[in-house]
Amino acid sequence: MTKIVQRRCKYCQIIYAHKLSGSRTMGRKYSTNEDYCLECYEIMQTALKERGIVKREKVWEKTDEITYEELLREQAEQREKRKGTMISILTRMCVPLMNNEMTQEVISDRVEIDRKEYSYSFRRDIKTKKLTTEIEIHVAMEKDLIENKIIGYWRDI
Repeated sequence: MTKIVQRRCKYCQIIYAHKLSGSRTMGRKYSTNEDYCLECYEIMQTALKERGIVKREKVWEKTDEITYEELLREQAEQREKRKGTMISILTRMCVPLMNNEMTQEVISDRVEIDRKEYSYSFRRDIKTKKLTTEIEIHVAMEKDLIENKIIGYWRDI
């Protein structure tokens, strides 16, 4: 089901149709930006491309600079430091993902070490707890979208 709401453009002040979700548009074009109408948003995007404004995004790159065991050790140390604080109570909770036959579960988490954000994930058999895929470790990197290249580690400031 397509969900469309009315918004007022922050630039030209007209009321426009903003598409929140869904794929059925019946051939009409809707703005997917919650702040600007389709025309203003397209003009802004064109102007930014012409000026060559650097645009960056966070990407996850596979890495071997740290091992799974090192990540677990650091994670345990961080939990020990937070023990008894509100942060330990409010840590991110994830329900394990399982395949359709409910024979495998996906284990994944994120760990920050020296201002670098790492993530790991793997699948394992629910009964035997043996790995069914290799452990993949990724690090958050900053990508320049204009040059289409990695320029360093991603830093959340």
